[in-house]
Amino acid sequence: MNPSKRKPHSDFAGYVAELRNPYSGGHTIILDCKRAAAEGTPLVENYIQEGGRYQVLCNEHSFIVHCTSMPSARMCMKDPTYFCSECRILAGEATRESEGIQYVA
Repeated sequence: MNPSKRKPHSDFAGYVAELRNPYSGGHTIILDCKRAAAEGTPLVENYIQEGGRYQVLCNEHSFIVHCTSMPSARMCMKDPTYFCSECRILAGEATRESEGIQYVA
């Protein structure tokens, strides 16, 4: 599958879906670890131990969460503040200090 402007990550291993991240301007992507392994490009060594078959990625901030079901993965994709501390900060739900993120000088 060739990436398009609307779905620029469709060539990722195990790609399922993506949405524009309203906080960062990047994308939030769902990847299927089982499908990626079957395609010959495993995302993790053991996705069950990692926490679930579906991996949701905030590509702007490189935060990842594993979900056991597609409905929970879609929930995370639609609201990246659920798992991405940088998105929580951008959304005004948290501060760098409350998230334990230090400023780099």
